[in-house]
Amino acid sequence: MHYIGMDCHISTLDFAVVNETGKLFKTHSIATSVNGFMKYVKAVPPPRTIYIEEGTLAAWALEICVRFQRCDYRCQEQPLDSFFRTKK
Repeated sequence: MHYIGMDCHISTLDFAVVNETGKLFKTHSIATSVNGFMKYVKAVPPPRTIYIEEGTLAAWALEICVRFQRCDYRCQEQPLDSFFRTKK
């Protein structure tokens, strides 16, 4: 299982991916776009769950996840940096 943490900004999407043991798999920042988002998610081996940090673009990211059905998804109300510290 891979857990994808995503922080959405107007100009960038920031990702951090950890495995089921909490080991960091990879991080990346890309320009905000539907195509870039889906390309990044598809590059992470399944099974995968995406955690979207709650914010102004969270609804957009959730809509993309639902529309393309590329992974399970969850919205996080806490900052993702604390999520990754507790995931281990």
